[in-house]
Amino acid sequence: MVKVIWTESAIQDLSDIGDFIAKDSVRYAELTVSKLFYSTDILENHPKAGKKIPEINDESFREIIRGNFRIVYHSNIY
Repeated sequence: MVKVIWTESAIQDLSDIGDFIAKDSVRYAELTVSKLFYSTDILENHPKAGKKIPEINDESFREIIRGNFRIVYHSNIY
């Protein structure tokens, strides 16, 4: 099992996404941010769950797509 560690930059991005969506719907902003944050839980047991990033030629960088959002992550277990 691996541990998912969010960078400060990624947390700020989530906050910014929430703030932007909250201009129209606070509830939808909360749901979206929560969905994005918890979508990485699968990585704890399946770190290769995401797909390789086409523009980065390095298997340790992968991505998870959730709706219109792209979560890029690095795994050093390879």
